[in-house]
Amino acid sequence: MNNDTISLCMIVKNEEHCLERCLESAKHVVDEIIIVDTGSNDRTKQIASRYTQHVYDFEWNEDFAAARNYAIGHATGTYILQLDADEIIIDTNNELQSGLVKDFYNVSIHNKVDSGETIIHQFARLFKNTPKYRYVGALHEQIPVNYETEQWGALSSYIEHDGYLQKNVQLKDKSTRNMRILKKAIDREPSAFNYFNLGAQYMQDNRYLEALEALKKSYASGKTTSFSQKVVYNIIKCLFELKRWDEAIQVGEDALQLYPNAVDLFFLVGHCYLEVHCVKDAERCFKKCLAIGEKGRADDFVYQVGTDSYLALVKLAEIAEIEGDLEEALRYLERALTLSPDNAMILNRLLEVQPALTYEELRSKLASLIPFKQEHYIKIIGALYHLRNPLFVTFMEEASINASRPISVFYFLCKGNYEAVQHELSIINDNDNVEPFLNDVILLGLLTGDSSVFQSYKLKFGLSQQENKWLQQLLLLDEPKKSSLSSTLKHIWKQLIKDLLHLRRYDLLEKILPYALDPEMRYIMSEQFAAFGFYEPALDLLVEDKHATFNYKVFMLAAKSLEKIGHISDALYYYQQAANIKKSMDSLYRMWKLLSVNVAEQQILIREMQRLQPHSRWIHQQLMK
Repeated sequence: MNNDTISLCMIVKNEEHCLERCLESAKHVVDEIIIVDTGSNDRTKQIASRYTQHVYDFEWNEDFAAARNYAIGHATGTYILQLDADEIIIDTNNELQSGLVKDFYNVSIHNKVDSGETIIHQFARLFKNTPKYRYVGALHEQIPVNYETEQWGALSSYIEHDGYLQKNVQLKDKSTRNMRILKKAIDREPSAFNYFNLGAQYMQDNRYLEALEALKKSYASGKTTSFSQKVVYNIIKCLFELKRWDEAIQVGEDALQLYPNAVDLFFLVGHCYLEVHCVKDAERCFKKCLAIGEKGRADDFVYQVGTDSYLALVKLAEIAEIEGDLEEALRYLERALTLSPDNAMILNRLLEVQPALTYEELRSKLASLIPFKQEHYIKIIGALYHLRNPLFVTFMEEASINASRPISVFYFLCKGNYEAVQHELSIINDNDNVEPFLNDVILLGLLTGDSSVFQSYKLKFGLSQQENKWLQQLLLLDEPKKSSLSSTLKHIWKQLIKDLLHLRRYDLLEKILPYALDPEMRYIMSEQFAAFGFYEPALDLLVEDKHATFNYKVFMLAAKSLEKIGHISDALYYYQQAANIKKSMDSLYRMWKLLSVNVAEQQILIREMQRLQPHSRWIHQQLMK
């Protein structure tokens, strides 16, 4: 029988928007709730009082450790569980009430970030209520535990935290407060830990240059600390964000010698290699992530979910796509989706790789990968709608899901029910944002040969007079006039081409071709044709311009399309033309691949690549052959 009791200890200030959610998650797994308020002027204390009589005031002195220790001082439980108001505890297996015997327990904290990723930290959040376990540190306060001399365990129970989402950071103005506390801490003690935390705060604020300087000071102050690996990771991350990829690769390769099982480091270095088109080095890094796997990273206290599995597979699919092997790319994405069936990003990528699949082909493929439950239908429909793929209509009807705006507008467009489209658009309120309907209105006008709906909405779209005039001519198929097109019109043009390809309206594509007077408009059209596998029409569309940087793109797209249809010598010619404009790893590597029967020429290209990327392990290996 378990006689141990747990006291939940929290410090709060102005947490009315999230405190109830936190306490609801914890009330059945703890025996006592202690809440210390540091100066709320909202409904925080009233909410807290509904869950406990133990609500205390503490005069805030910019010392989180002092406030937390004050809360612990009121606790009577055998163990202390520490939560913040923007967290919830998930105890599916009832571990917290099943008998606790260790001095402390590491609990995984699943941090949601704006990119959609999840970063996991492991901290001692459950510990015995004994005087030796008291918090230290004004900010990023911690219990000073010893993993070598004290008995500790790890729980499958975990904490979900959404406080790093930008909307929540801004809501509480955490950045200003944290920066003030950190700078005071550094004035008192310029330690490796304090500089590490300062760097992390600068990163949170997207101030990567300042973060880099702080992190360098942290590493210089202590290269063998428990958080040194995270310092190095953050240094590489800052260099990546500053687009200093060569430096990031150099630091990263050195770091991988120190931390040979650091999955997240391999993943980040692989990402850096991709940015400079070193695909073989990137491939090595991502395959290493899979080789290490979850078991190999068991000792990591901070890591990103999926880098040892589905995220690495997505990156390997990206490399396979660069290499021109779509079948291999699909295999990687299918494996990734099997591992993470609820992941919309993977589903989107799978659909992007094969945009021209029929409903039967797509339905069969997805049925072999994920269960067809209602929630999966919704994800599939969402992914298809996001890509403006008309197949979402069939999936909606199969799942008996009704369409509402803005989805209903595109739904009826794909169905060819143009009266219903006009009705849906007519009942939009004056205060509603009409921008999401811009592409639908353009597509409607072209499909019907009627620009009246566009005319009624054009002022709301915020387009210039010149942009409106050009679109009006396009919708009515008036004689095109050469003019300089804005980035907005180019974006509209790109989406229109994709929409017509999805709808298989090749007749309309032929009719609007004369409007591609500008070389860049033709390039956009060509790029979309190539994405759908129409390589020969894509080649027919390409024309050069007077700008070398633009011609580089033209030559590369021409070469890739020629390679796809087996015209290798012509592809080599255009890769060389691109390399004459700009020697890049992308063009040189693709030439190297096509010259597999000419070792001498390959070695010349390898030496040129080495001058571009001297830290590439793959290039070094090729030179040793």
